[in-house]
Amino acid sequence: MPEDKEVLLIPQNLNIRLRGGVKQLSGVDNLKVKALLNYNNILLDMTGSVMPELVLPEGCTVSSIIPEKIQYIIKKK
Repeated sequence: MPEDKEVLLIPQNLNIRLRGGVKQLSGVDNLKVKALLNYNNILLDMTGSVMPELVLPEGCTVSSIIPEKIQYIIKKK
């Protein structure tokens, strides 16, 4: 992201429900579940909201994510 830009995300939190085996889910470390947004994808977007890319522990899949898309505002610093 350019140093002169700032991106505000709305909302700043996601509710992610995972599906997997008992062993996988019981050992899930919340810090290993990540939602990522690529600045280039935001720049290419024409709708005002983007879907985050999720990084999940091995053996887990997404059951639901709320909200599915994140709105953004690009501001100058």
